[in-house]
Amino acid sequence: MVQQSAYTEDEIIEMINSDDFEEITVAARNLWTFWEQWKEKEKFADLGEKLLQLLKDAINSIPENFTGSFRPAWHFLLSLGVLQYKPAHDYIFSLLENENILENIRGFAADALARYPPNSLSDKQVETLWEMAEKDNSLPVRVNCIRAIANNYYNSKNDKVAKRLWELMQKQANPAIKTTTMNAIGEIGSTVLVPELIHTLITRRTPMLKRDAGLTLDRIAELNGMKNRDDLIKSFSSIEQ
Repeated sequence: MVQQSAYTEDEIIEMINSDDFEEITVAARNLWTFWEQWKEKEKFADLGEKLLQLLKDAINSIPENFTGSFRPAWHFLLSLGVLQYKPAHDYIFSLLENENILENIRGFAADALARYPPNSLSDKQVETLWEMAEKDNSLPVRVNCIRAIANNYYNSKNDKVAKRLWELMQKQANPAIKTTTMNAIGEIGSTVLVPELIHTLITRRTPMLKRDAGLTLDRIAELNGMKNRDDLIKSFSSIEQ
């Protein structure tokens, strides 16, 4: 059974607009956690300004040398992400770039950016994401930067981006990075890497990599109007295997 929020849309709005910080945090957590549940999402449209200010206040209130988790900021970040609140976008990106910010906040900042519409990132921001995806010291940051890149080019069929993701994956040893990058390639929808993905399926690779290649082929097939990977592979039947 799918878990449901205990609150209604109107209750969430009332809680976020209250003066009780604990109540606000609970509401923000429910807002993004159960985003798919809400049938009247348009009711939340006016919450962006309040949530952005709450996020800024939360960031400014973090004690110096604090090293723990700061959950309220997570919930405000992800709520702004699902709301796709445009005025918050660049501020969220600034948190991601700031290496002096807590690692978990940077990771959730990248996660929030991955929830905005495709093409929300400037060319400069995209290049920054590529650099962090490859070199950042934080695994959550790297993983979510890859997801943000994929989201920015969702279903674009961009061969160049797909190839760049493939090159990035080949340089990585961490299995979480490899899986995330494979998923990202699928979300781009380009068929340019289908031969490489087929080759990965039929050669002696790790079971996880073979599984990821298959799921990526399924996603590319879906985004190109095909039923499954079999149809996609058949369309490349002239490839030497």
